[in-house]
Amino acid sequence: MPVRRMVLGVQAGVIAGLVFLSLCAFFSVLSRDAWWWTANLYGSSFYGPRSLRWGLGWITLAGTALQVVLSGVAGALFSLLPPFESRRTALLSGASFGLIGHYLGALTFWHWVNPWVPYYLSGAGHVVLAAAFGLCLGSLHAVVPVVPPEIPAPPPEPEIAVPPPIPGPDPLPDSVPDPPEPPARVE
Repeated sequence: MPVRRMVLGVQAGVIAGLVFLSLCAFFSVLSRDAWWWTANLYGSSFYGPRSLRWGLGWITLAGTALQVVLSGVAGALFSLLPPFESRRTALLSGASFGLIGHYLGALTFWHWVNPWVPYYLSGAGHVVLAAAFGLCLGSLHAVVPVVPPEIPAPPPEPEIAVPPPIPGPDPLPDSVPDPPEPPARVE
């Protein structure tokens, strides 16, 4: 059961990460930047800061892949939380998880991997996007009842009736005669 929850958490994290990148692309276009700018920012972790000036390409794909993998890991971590009683609790926990993950990532992970990410993604808009990421995680998280339902006992196995023996001659007699002795050898 925990493995299944974790797989569902990874799935929810990947979907939430793609929603996050889509919203980043939408807001980049609204601010008159290229829609791939955020993905290139994540891709600069592999290609260096000069890649921020480049256009759509392998950097964008690498940044998208990095974001999807990190979102899947975040979803797996979120799935380790105990089950939620209601959908509202799952949504609030997801939003809190997204915000805490955003700030902890900026302070620790991105500080070592790529310090440009927290520098460029530190505005209020990205805090809202981190909360939206968490909301997406919370909405996709399975709401499991606190008290598991009682599992009914399996039905008893039916008894198999053994047919009575068929009257008739016994196929193997109880006494078998000894074989005859071989003749003696004459020398």
